[in-house]
Amino acid sequence: MPNDMKPDTLNKTALALLTLAAPASAAIEDVPCSIIKALYDAIFLSIGPTLVGIMFLYGAGKYVYSADDPGGRKQGKEMCIHAIIGGVIITMVDGVKTAMGALLVCL
Repeated sequence: MPNDMKPDTLNKTALALLTLAAPASAAIEDVPCSIIKALYDAIFLSIGPTLVGIMFLYGAGKYVYSADDPGGRKQGKEMCIHAIIGGVIITMVDGVKTAMGALLVCL
């Protein structure tokens, strides 16, 4: 132990560090909720609708440009239908989250 660090100084330093860390323990309890909220926001508010739009446009383009190929038109039509179903699911999840707002602690 260095000469300038007396046991009394160490005790005061440790006490000061513990008092600074005490409010942080309350914030640690909020970490899982903040992670869940960030994932929800990312998936259902930005990534999901973007993917729905991209898949719908890709399916529509495949449908339009596969005029001579019945298999390609069928694939394009199915992509558009699946994109619409995905959009409905994302909208329903957001509606359920809003309806159950009081029960969902994290969101």
